[in-house]
Parts: sequence; structure tokens; C-alpha cells
Amino acid sequence: MKDKIQYLDKGYVQFLESGGGDEFICKFARCSFDNQDEIKTDAENRGLIDYLVRHDHTSPLEAGELWFQFKMPLFVRAQLVRHRTASQNHQSFRYDNPSGDYYVPPIGRMATNDNWNKQGSGDALPIHLAKAYRDQLEEGAELQWKRYCRMARIDPATGEDLEDKSVPPLTKELARLTLGPNFYATACWKIDVKNLMHFLKLRDDGHAQQEIREMAQIISHFFKREFPMTYEAYVEHYVRSKKFSGSEMDILVASIDEEKLAHNLESSSLRKSRKRELLLKLKREE
Repeated sequence: MKDKIQYLDKGYVQFLESGGGDEFICKFARCSFDNQDEIKTDAENRGLIDYLVRHDHTSPLEAGELWFQFKMPLFVRAQLVRHRTASQNHQSFRYDNPSGDYYVPPIGRMATNDNWNKQGSGDALPIHLAKAYRDQLEEGAELQWKRYCRMARIDPATGEDLEDKSVPPLTKELARLTLGPNFYATACWKIDVKNLMHFLKLRDDGHAQQEIREMAQIISHFFKREFPMTYEAYVEHYVRSKKFSGSEMDILVASIDEEKLAHNLESSSLRKSRKRELLLKLKREE
């Protein structure tokens, strides 16, 4: 897979580097037993990582890291910075001129509010309304860019400062206030594997806004490439698993057919230790 993937209409997600790897996470974990230098098989390492993720032994997972560079709309950046467990640095329009690029959602993205998730999108709009709203978004962004260039004395075609200083420019830190949240900026982002899994659980989810979910899915591809064993455990224990409340568990446990449970448990590929863990979760340890 290439290291730079297009994101939305004018952005990108670029993988820069990773630190550590599956084997290093295992080595870090085995410090607990002072046997981190022993050579282990892939099966042993995979089992250890699965155990770490399954039981929330998270500190060894922090030994693995990934670095990215993004070009993203400002409203996506606002969602990204909420994850304070990442180290990040962002392009500042106080110092640097914007590129003038702005995000306009495709026609198929134009939708009404969702009836259940009030902050999310629901049904697609009729095509004539979708086109009308999209045109208004594009016209508004183009007007904002021209206004910014006029105040900051920037050439709108090139984004460079104008040589003509007969009209003093407004300082960039104030001129930028006219730009809307769909304008693009760049950022560098570093996160450890433990916090990356939490990020992906929240952002690669049906309740997340589509634009940041698309970013999370691209990041997920690089996570899988750089940490295949840890990614496998992430899918097993984050993506495919569900959390139940105490009341919900009471209902589920009361609904279990004992014979089917015993048969399915016996025929499953789960290791003996995981079968016991399942019975403990169901309060059926013998």
C-alpha cells in the first residue's frame, strides 16, 4: 500500500513512520518477567498480544507508535484534537497562508438531520435540493477565500503575498477569521497503539461524522500493515465485541440454553483459558 492516500476531495492521509512493532510490544510486556530477550514464535507473540488487549493490560501497547500527516478540513481537525492522548502540531494561519482549498461534500452526502442521532445525518435530500445546498456551500467558501485574500493582500490564484503594499494588509491572525470550517489545513499526528485503538473505536463507528470516519478507516489500514498481530486483537476485542450493562447481562444469561452453550463451547476454537473466561463472564464457572 502506498504511504499517501487521498482523503475527501482535496486532502490526504500520509503515513510517516512507526515506532516499535508487534514484537517490540511483546518484548516490552515480557519485562515483567525479565525474559524480554527470549526468542518467541509468532504464535506465542500473537497469544500474548491478544491477552494484553483482552485484559486491558495497556501499558505495553503504548510502546508502539504511528506518525501521520494529514490535510483535512478545519471541522475534522476540531474533532481530531479532542483526542488529547495524541501528540500533534497543526498548520497555523497566523504564520502561513492557507492553500485556498476548501471541502465541498458530494451530492450523495447531502442529507437531512437524523431522527435518532440529532447531531448526525439522516435521509438523502432530493437531488434538486442537494445540488442547491451544495452550490451554496461552494459559493460561500469561494466568497470567504476572496474576502480573506483581499484583507490579507494575497493573490487568490497563487496564494502568495501581493507585492503592492499601497493598501496595508490586515494581520493574518485576524484575516483568517473569515474562513469557514471547511477550509483545509495540514497537521502532523503521533499516537501510541493503545490510544489509537480507542480513537478507532470511536471514530470508525456508525455514529461518527462520515468525514472523520473516512479518515479513521485510512488510518486503520496503516495500523493493520504496521502492527498486524495487534490489529487482529483490536478487531477481536474492540470491533467484534460488545459491552453489556449488568441488567442486560441478567437478561442474556437468563435466556441461555444450557445444552446449546455446552455444545457450542466444546466445539469452538477458543483456547481452554478463554472458555473458562467466558463461563466466568456468564457466571457459570464449575
